[in-house]
Formats: sequence, C-alpha cells, structure tokens
Amino acid sequence: MDIKGVVVSFTDKSGVSKAGKEYKKAELVIKNNDGYDDAEVHCCFTLFGKAMSDYTKSPGDKVIIYFNIESREFNGRWYTDLKAFKVKSSLENMEKHLNEIQSKASEQAGDDIPF
Repeated sequence: MDIKGVVVSFTDKSGVSKAGKEYKKAELVIKNNDGYDDAEVHCCFTLFGKAMSDYTKSPGDKVIIYFNIESREFNGRWYTDLKAFKVKSSLENMEKHLNEIQSKASEQAGDDIPF
C-alpha cells in the first residue's frame, strides 16, 4: 500500500536491545486530507532498517510512503502498526526541482545558439 502526505515529525527511537544488539527504529508522522469530507488526518508509521537509513526528509516535505499494515495480539488485546518499508519524495517535489533546473539551464544558455 502507499499513501501521500506532508511530513509532520520524525522521531529516532534507535537503541540497544536487552540482548545487547543495536537496532534502528523511528516514527514518522504525516498528515493529509484523506479523511471523511476531506478532513485532515495524521498517520504514524514505524520505520526499520533500510527504510530509516534512506529517509532524508524534514518536516513540511511532501512524501509517498509505501507500507504494510500488521496486527498482533497481546494478552487478549489487538494492536495494529503501520510499518513503512520505503519513503520517497512526492512527484510534486520532483517536478518543482526539475523546473528549477530547467529554468537555470535556460538562463545560462541565453542567446548562445550556434545558428
């Protein structure tokens, strides 16, 4: 599954397990207007390993998050997690960046056309 949104916060929760092994874990919160009647909705995703190391976004960036929904039972209660396995920039960000590059290139080219 995937979802688009704007990054609200990123919290690094990396540490060392009881067994003495290091782990990388983070929480990424995004918001979008996918709620009922276009209401603003916040979603919190858990990032592990490669998804976390690839993450270079900051609050306010538009992103696309690819994730799985997982549920587990503990002491008779069910808990659900949104586990992200890939985070990338939204196409809107890429288009904006390409437009900036094209405008700079056209400014530099000027009237240097050889014919």
